[in-house]
Amino acid sequence: MPIIDSHAHVFTELCGFGADGELRSIGGGKVCWAIGVVIDLIPQSYGDTLL
Repeated sequence: MPIIDSHAHVFTELCGFGADGELRSIGGGKVCWAIGVVIDLIPQSYGDTLL
């Protein structure tokens, strides 16, 4: 039987720090690293905050 890792990521703000510096929300579920790289972190339909 395969092992399945099931878990949730619960957060109120899209921001933080990592190897690429500061991470900031730019809206629509997207974030931008301090080095200028933009990534889709959550689906746009979820909005910027989850309640």
